[in-house]
Order: sequence, then C-alpha cells, then structure tokens
Amino acid sequence: MAVPPQGDLQWQALANFISAKLAEKGWSDSRLAKESGVGGATVSRLLKARPQQIQLQTFVALAGALEVELWRLLEVAGYPIEQPSPPAETDLRFAQQLARQLDSFPELRPIVRLLFDLDEADRRAVTAFLNALATLRDEDRQ
Repeated sequence: MAVPPQGDLQWQALANFISAKLAEKGWSDSRLAKESGVGGATVSRLLKARPQQIQLQTFVALAGALEVELWRLLEVAGYPIEQPSPPAETDLRFAQQLARQLDSFPELRPIVRLLFDLDEADRRAVTAFLNALATLRDEDRQ
C-alpha cells in the first residue's frame, strides 16, 4: 500500500529530518539506502523532498535504519498521529466492551497481552502503524 504525498511542506520537513539524522550518523544517502534496504532513487527523491508514492514499508525500513520511532517519522512527514489517552481504570463500559470483543475474537487475546507489555514508545509506534494502515484501507475503499 502506498502512502500518497500530501504537500511540499511536509516532505521538505521530512527531507530535513532525514538529512539531520544522516549527519548525526555520518552517513551518506547511499549508506541509508544500503542500511534500510530502500532503493537509492527513493532515498534521493525523499532527500530532495520530491517523493512520488511512498510505501508504508519504506517508512518502517527508514525508521529502523535511522533508529527513530515510526510514529515520529510519519509525524514529521505530516501525517496526523493521534494518541488517544488510555481509558481510566474506572471506565467500566470500556472494560466490558473489551471483554466482549476478546470473547468474540479469542485470537486477539495474545495480541492484547503483548500490547500491555510494550513501553510507551513502542505502543505509540504500534498505534501509528495501525492508524496508517486504517487510513490506507479507507482510501483503498474509496
């Protein structure tokens, strides 16, 4: 699934962010391509703030190579990153709804257990990834 470009301003911010990370690491754009597995032409277009369509997997690969959280890279690119606040422990309705969902979809139980074990940065990355997937799914349906 491709992530469509949203405007020059966001892509310039992403180019600047990636350039700064490359400078911190002492890497060239070809080194980023090698370390991330992203094609050199794609890296070059990103650094010139002229991407065409960027695959979500490209953001994942770049985030890994640059050692930044995925949500941060998506946020710099201009994608809205919503971080819903977790429900209060006293939110009985939420707890009941979650219990019903887990009863209806038992395959979700191990996933929920894993989510509870993640630290905040990893939960934000998972949330950003799921939000991006949902956005792409909604766009594909239109």
